[in-house]
Amino acid sequence: MMMAFAGAPLLLSACGGEKAIPLQGERLSVLELQEDLIADDQDALPAMELPDAWKNEFWPQVGGYPNHSMQNLALGHELQPVWRTRIGKGGNDDIPLMAQPIVVNGMVVTLDSSAYVRAFDVKDGSRIWEQGAGFKKDDDPVLTGGIAYGDQKIFMTNGYNEVYAMDYKTGKLLWQRNLPGPSQVAPTILDGRVYVLTIDNSLLAFATHDGAPLWEYSAVSEGTGVVGSAAPAANREVVVAAFSSGEVTALRVENGSSAWTENLDTIGRFGGIGSIADIKAAPVIDKGLLVAMNYSGRMAAMDLRSGRRIWQRDIGGENMPWIAGESIFVVSSENTLIAMNRKTGLIYWIKPLQNYMDPDDADEIVHWHGPMLAGDRLILVSSEGRVVEASPETGDILSAWEVGRDVPVSPTIAGGRMYLISEDGMLRVYQ
Repeated sequence: MMMAFAGAPLLLSACGGEKAIPLQGERLSVLELQEDLIADDQDALPAMELPDAWKNEFWPQVGGYPNHSMQNLALGHELQPVWRTRIGKGGNDDIPLMAQPIVVNGMVVTLDSSAYVRAFDVKDGSRIWEQGAGFKKDDDPVLTGGIAYGDQKIFMTNGYNEVYAMDYKTGKLLWQRNLPGPSQVAPTILDGRVYVLTIDNSLLAFATHDGAPLWEYSAVSEGTGVVGSAAPAANREVVVAAFSSGEVTALRVENGSSAWTENLDTIGRFGGIGSIADIKAAPVIDKGLLVAMNYSGRMAAMDLRSGRRIWQRDIGGENMPWIAGESIFVVSSENTLIAMNRKTGLIYWIKPLQNYMDPDDADEIVHWHGPMLAGDRLILVSSEGRVVEASPETGDILSAWEVGRDVPVSPTIAGGRMYLISEDGMLRVYQ
């Protein structure tokens, strides 16, 4: 979903105790296509070698771990439903579900569209606790943020300019802090710090223990962008934030000072989608490399220490690039599935995905989420309720099956299971 944020100043005015106002604005076409891509000369590319699958028991944050580099996850084939349960209020066109579930300590934790956090037992889906501190009964509904786990706590951001910390075992509210603006993405947690990105391009760091403010960094604010933001990527030295202005900034974790800044804004495009520099795809830190992508058509790999650009391609999208070994897999804003070489950015193959709900009607666009490499194949889900499994070596479709409902966010994979949220507020688990 894409909008011109005519309502953004109203959203930002929600701080200081004023009522938050839902997102408004003009809807824009998401298919002003980038220039056609073609695969590169295969003789210039090394053979694709994928890492062995490994079994992650936890999926604590958006993108898995704080660096967002999850490689090849263990997941069986011929997946079958295990259980399903309702997470609370579902989403709609105005207030969609936006939060990827997290899996920690035998629980799957979810955030519904009314900002209720609920924890369920991974064995059978029975509810363990719920916390509704973020729900505002007397205010208009707004877009939620997301959830993350760290330091024995569940953290939640929302569109009412707040960040919360809860006890992971009971859901008990531990602390709450105000933000300078709404947050539309989950926080990132590492080494005793909570990193929160707001839609007015502020990145704030809080202490996980008590919510004490540590530092704040403000980038250039933008008025037009895609709904949602990119979860920061972090290691023990820097946290990398991707802003709606197209800026990608590495900040030193101890004080928030800038180590370097790059800009992915596309040059030579005027109006429409081509002029939107917004970054919704979470950046990825992997073995000294930072990979980032904006929506309108610029993807780049940068040296994590210096910010030096190593390669760039005219590829845009809203889903996090997936790195596995020396390969990168990505879905473009044109609904193409692409495999690239991590070191050079050269393209192994390009495969088109379904663009429209009805091939004869260009009004209703299919939104794809993923890819993720799991069980040696690529997993993608779509807004029409389809799960597609594709070969990482060729991009060929291996299987496709129906969930039955729209899937608004990428799956969560942990413990050899796949967790899917559908727009009607159902959590479905497959193994």
